Amino acid sequence: MSEVHSELQCQAQFLGYDFDTRVGRLVLAEGECVDMTGCVSIFERIDPNVRQIQTVAGEELDTVYTRTTAGWLAA
Repeated sequence: MSEVHSELQCQAQFLGYDFDTRVGRLVLAEGECVDMTGCVSIFERIDPNVRQIQTVAGEELDTVYTRTTAGWLAA
């Protein structure tokens, strides 16, 4: 079992980023949820122009964070 990541506040199993589409993907342990602020911060350090972050808990798409002109929206 992996440790709780201090910035994400959850057990992260995989983090990936597609520089062409500017979309990040974070896979979490089943039943986990991520701290949005920490998640966005990590991906913005990878690419300040990240436009979307998808989180997956277990095998289910959990949350999609999308950058808008008003800021980050979670759906």
